Amino acid sequence: MDDQPPTKVAVAALSGPRLGGARAVELPGLMTGATTTALPSKEEIVTTLTQQLHHEHEHLLPHIEALRTVADTVGRATPEALGTALADLQLFLADHLIPHAEAEERVLYPAVARVMGAAEATATMSREHAEVGRLARELGTLREAMGRDGLNGEGQAALRRVLYGLYTLVKVHFAKEEEIYLPLLEERLTASETEQLLAELAHSNPHR
Repeated sequence: MDDQPPTKVAVAALSGPRLGGARAVELPGLMTGATTTALPSKEEIVTTLTQQLHHEHEHLLPHIEALRTVADTVGRATPEALGTALADLQLFLADHLIPHAEAEERVLYPAVARVMGAAEATATMSREHAEVGRLARELGTLREAMGRDGLNGEGQAALRRVLYGLYTLVKVHFAKEEEIYLPLLEERLTASETEQLLAELAHSNPHR
């Protein structure tokens, strides 16, 4: 597919503060001295897409690290402190990580499947999203089971398994997206396809 000339949508996308600080290029008018806006190249548009997704992962990663940190404290922290930490993690999972995964399922993964020419290309990644949801629900169940005295030995072991499992799963999942999927999109998407994907991502997740 031939690349289409970048449109004003591309200029607007490049000017957004959440897209890595990229800006459309300001050029002085040759005849009047006025300032005009140069349309971005395909490379600038596609880089904006990959930067946006990379920066979103960077925003989520400190909270992912908290999964491991809290897991390390199970059996040592007081029930009150552990309960507060688990509540914070549940809020992060429900309000940020799972909506991020749902937005990828609606927008990003169909784009990857199209450029690879195979609908099943992202099946394993979708399965990992499902496993994140299952572990998040198990975490909620364990938190509800905590009494004033905390969890027993079996419950503590289960909680560690869930927290470490979520941490490892999401870290590897992010790495696969950035090392495999994003370079693939950067190489194969046209400028117009990238503009459309940027617009869909902007509307797919209210926390972006």
